[in-house]
Amino acid sequence: MKLFNLIATFYSLFLLGCQNITLTTNAGSYIVNQTVLNSLEEYSSDQNAIESGANLIAKVTGEYCLTENINPSEELINNSSDNYEINRAKAFAYEDFKSEVLVLNGNVFVTLSCYKVKQAQCSFTFHCRGNAYKNS
Repeated sequence: MKLFNLIATFYSLFLLGCQNITLTTNAGSYIVNQTVLNSLEEYSSDQNAIESGANLIAKVTGEYCLTENINPSEELINNSSDNYEINRAKAFAYEDFKSEVLVLNGNVFVTLSCYKVKQAQCSFTFHCRGNAYKNS
């Protein structure tokens, strides 16, 4: 019985001590950002975008520097952890590219290419380039 009272007292004090704890995250802004990025409309070609009534705003690029120490040569990228890092780098470059479309107040885009390049300060960098459009 004494053990039960001791545990109950400790638990009560623990709960009382934790009532003013606040958890702060970026989950809300991340979800909003992803929702906005996903609301952009992608066309497979500039011709399709123009035929839909979209007007060209500008050429846009996005990039992501992968700093993890992996070898970007094609024949050595068979390790699943390397593939994960490469896919993650490409996804971040693509998000950066789409963010640039939003900065220009565009709502339509065409991806011309996404490719990796070797840079001195990175294991490699992914670049995505294309065109931003505004559809009325």
